[in-house]
Amino acid sequence: MRFLLTFIFTIFLFSGYAQNNISGIIIDSKTKESLPFATIIINKNYGSISDTEGKFSLHSKVIIKDITVSYIGYSPKTINYKEGKTFYKIALKPSSSLLNEVVLIDKRENPALAIIRQTIANKDKNNPDKVLESYKYNSYNKFLVTANPDSIRGTIDSVWTKANGELIFKKIDSSNYEMKKTLDRSHLYLTEKISKYKYKKGQGKQEEVLASRMAGFKEPIYEFLAMNLQSLSFYDEFYTVMGSKYLNPIANNRVFKEYDYKILDTLQSDFGRTFMIYFKPKTKGETVGLEGLLYINETKFAVEKAIVELKAVVRITATMKFEYLREEKIWFPNEVDLLMRKGDNKESLMFAGSKIQFQANTTPDSLRKTVKQNDDFHASDYIYLSSKNKSFDIVINPELKIRNASIAVVVDDNAHDKSEEFWNKYRTDSITTRGLETYVVIDSIIEEEGVEQKLNLVRSLFTGYYPTKYFDINLNRIIDYNNYEGLRVGFGGRTSANISSKFNIEGYGAYGFNDYAIKGSIGANVRLDKMTNTWIGASYTYDVNPSAKTTFITDEQRFMIESLEHVNNDFFNSYTSSKFYIQYNFLPNLKTKLLFDKTYTTPEYGYAFENNGIEDTFFDLSIFTFGMQWEPYSKFIQTRHGRKRMHDGYPKLTGQYTQGVKDLLDGEYNFQKVDLRLEEKFDTYGWGTTDFLLIGGIAFGDTPLSYLYGSNPNSYLREPWIRRVNLSGTHSFETMLYREFFSDKYVEFHFRHTFDNFDISDGFKPQLSIVSRLAYGSLENKDVHKNIDFKTLEDGYFESGVELNKLFRGLGIGTYYRYGPNMNTKWDDNLFVKISFRLDLFN
Repeated sequence: MRFLLTFIFTIFLFSGYAQNNISGIIIDSKTKESLPFATIIINKNYGSISDTEGKFSLHSKVIIKDITVSYIGYSPKTINYKEGKTFYKIALKPSSSLLNEVVLIDKRENPALAIIRQTIANKDKNNPDKVLESYKYNSYNKFLVTANPDSIRGTIDSVWTKANGELIFKKIDSSNYEMKKTLDRSHLYLTEKISKYKYKKGQGKQEEVLASRMAGFKEPIYEFLAMNLQSLSFYDEFYTVMGSKYLNPIANNRVFKEYDYKILDTLQSDFGRTFMIYFKPKTKGETVGLEGLLYINETKFAVEKAIVELKAVVRITATMKFEYLREEKIWFPNEVDLLMRKGDNKESLMFAGSKIQFQANTTPDSLRKTVKQNDDFHASDYIYLSSKNKSFDIVINPELKIRNASIAVVVDDNAHDKSEEFWNKYRTDSITTRGLETYVVIDSIIEEEGVEQKLNLVRSLFTGYYPTKYFDINLNRIIDYNNYEGLRVGFGGRTSANISSKFNIEGYGAYGFNDYAIKGSIGANVRLDKMTNTWIGASYTYDVNPSAKTTFITDEQRFMIESLEHVNNDFFNSYTSSKFYIQYNFLPNLKTKLLFDKTYTTPEYGYAFENNGIEDTFFDLSIFTFGMQWEPYSKFIQTRHGRKRMHDGYPKLTGQYTQGVKDLLDGEYNFQKVDLRLEEKFDTYGWGTTDFLLIGGIAFGDTPLSYLYGSNPNSYLREPWIRRVNLSGTHSFETMLYREFFSDKYVEFHFRHTFDNFDISDGFKPQLSIVSRLAYGSLENKDVHKNIDFKTLEDGYFESGVELNKLFRGLGIGTYYRYGPNMNTKWDDNLFVKISFRLDLFN
């Protein structure tokens, strides 16, 4: 998902921000402090409110005559508009008589706190998800990057620099002229979406995307459809803005430690009196916090409207409006808007859970001379980003059933190919000629620039496949290296969804320059049911694989630089394998897979397994494996290309049972294995991210060493010492040697804490991680494993280290030390240095 945020902000930041015809600030005449959310009216009929710093900006299509400002506890003020003046500083005088308009519910404390307490106490009575058994509605969303062309002066400027007190001509700047010309024809970017939302108590909410149209793309960017730009409810504990969570100002009693509240005004309507309550964080954190305005109904203490704001170099305003349903006597959200425009400070901002910093350009190194000397705005200053979501056809308590509710978003297979007649039927905001022209303009630009291909390349880093029209290339099959094969090159992939989304043919070929052997695989997969993600498949493979390495059959393929961690490994088996599997999701977050594998395995390291007095060096095995992976807090999106994870939730629990069957298709051994894995990850706000992995297994019966547990080692004692440096893995024992330890019962614990980036400079933001790992294990009947020397883990294995990541383009360095009962005699044989790689598109 995060690569898409990069794409959006590239458009946004390089295009500019928003300014309007008049702007200003509202202040207290005595204290000179700004007055947030003051009401500003122009021409007595059109108005707005000031932001959290008392600032405002307005654009009017008619001539402005006067400006009226009001604020509770202050005398209102009207001033005349002066032609040519674009900025107004308006001071209001306090008026004690006007304070009587606010009724103090409890005179012993700030009255706003009492209102917030009542709002929190009545949350369950006002939350549609708590009160209603079910509901459904349709929604139209329009996402724009644009500006009003009338606000841009379409002149050609001359740019000058100042040297020794004199102006020196630098260049001609026609960007204002070109920007106005572009905006007269079209917007800078446009997407539209029509969705059907369904909710049922006990099952949750699901969005079905009926139609999606994104300028420049032949079909939707599914990561964008899955991105949570803004919460659709204002009663959850956390409120989401641009993929990051903030404590909701009406979450629970914890809010009184986090926020300050103040009544700004009271309004009267058909539904009774409404309190306007301003809130802001009590303390300033490393990133900007949520500020805003709540409109709370006095009768039900329900939220009628909410405005939240984040102000940094980019300023974000999120608005949620509610509609009163008289029959159900509940306020139901019916409009959700998001606006991004220019900010004016250097505060950090959170996007998709990561801290983002922008550099404010407050000291220009050049001057712009134009016809109007005082007008130094650039055309890009007028650009803004807008997302508007309007609900309609609301049906309360219908009979409905949500299939696989943890699939948060289901995209219709033909959503990208809807007719204009379909769009016109569902649009709540008619599209203009300028809007339609945007699709024409952006389609040609993105095709010419190859943007879709570039996004596919970034996406492939996460999926492991690079999509082309008819064939998805498997990036993990192109190049590899290990001590047994040496350099390995190959090519592989699968047929794409453009051929069929219901079946695919896959395969690969490879060659090792050290073992001089050709490897390959061919297989086919058929989808039986989309919503349960049911597949069956079969394959035939001739290849090599690392010995004694635990793999879980439910794991998804991803392209990871860390997968090259076995460069020092020469501990491999040659094998031929015929496989058949069936995969079925009982729930979207409960994945199961049953695999049968008829395999012939030959260890390539001289190993022999003694069975009934016979030393066997070739294993003919018939193996059943059943795996399950449960991710209770992960969310998924269903597309015509298959199911994609849209939110990585933790904890994750994976289990696997393996059964070797003797005499089935000439299988030689009976053995059983049980493997379990628990993954957990959580944010320690202000201190970074902590994750740990607990993994263990036990094997019974006649199990060859190739199928036992090797604890994922990643080191080699080479001389000179510099030759020991190699790539680190995510969950490898960096100081453990290959072939050093084996177990038939084992448990491992991996701990990592990653601190937030150190903001040393714009281009240099390293990240520090501390790592610690331990393992215990044992092995019965060690003597049956011949021609190999190894140790066991009864005394435990311990290592710790530090990593300094993202020193240069994702590259970093780590150092790890081995200690405890199994440490080596020479101290420097316990110390290892590794190269790390952590991909991060933002930092």
